Amino acid sequence: MRIISGKYRGKSLLYPKDPALRPTQDRVKEAMFGIVQFQVPDAVVLDLFCGTGSLGIEALSRGASHAVFVDKETKILSENLKKIDGSFKVFRSESYRFLKKNDLVFDLIFIDPPYERHDLYEETLNHIFEFGMLKSTGIALCEHHRAYKIASLFPHITSSEHSYGDTKLTLFKV
Repeated sequence: MRIISGKYRGKSLLYPKDPALRPTQDRVKEAMFGIVQFQVPDAVVLDLFCGTGSLGIEALSRGASHAVFVDKETKILSENLKKIDGSFKVFRSESYRFLKKNDLVFDLIFIDPPYERHDLYEETLNHIFEFGMLKSTGIALCEHHRAYKIASLFPHITSSEHSYGDTKLTLFKV
């Protein structure tokens, strides 16, 4: 796994060797950032369920002004963050606990819980939308298994879907 573009381009990132874990594939990350490319410069980014931190780090590499990383395990994330010098904050926490205490508003939110925990998408997005954590020009981007119908959970929110093999990206704009 590596940083694809920007000022940290080509730097390798550590990732867990556990086959049950699923880091974002480079081709999906490339597509993801192609979709949100104009949202990234100077953005304040939230990387929920961040794991290795690859999405938030990629955003920082591409010009985001600040990233917030949230995960219950941060050992690999901490090692990866040593490779960059951007502005960031790390919260070692369950995402729902972070969301309940958070008072920040974000330009770009990445949501990528474990695939088997598809219940977390609805809970997380409900909280983000209900408490106005996404700026009016912001984007919430969910990475999930293509079988999940995340967009249908929020018919009142503008959304679009993009599929890449078994992975689907669902974008929400409030």
